[in-house]
Amino acid sequence: MSESVVSDEDMADLTGAVQPATQIRILREHGIEPVIRRDGHPRVTWEAVTRAMLRGRQAEPDWSALSKAS
Repeated sequence: MSESVVSDEDMADLTGAVQPATQIRILREHGIEPVIRRDGHPRVTWEAVTRAMLRGRQAEPDWSALSKAS
């Protein structure tokens, strides 16, 4: 299974920050625990970002809503 890693450029765009320490803080605030490289830059996969974005959302449709509509 190959997971795509967020690039430095995408990390800055994703977090709105260029400083690694700030990027790490923002990621953690959103429930994403990054791997920290030796140079201090955070690394996460796009899958981790997607999971964090979907967290708390209902995975299955609310099928009961169909019976309420009738």
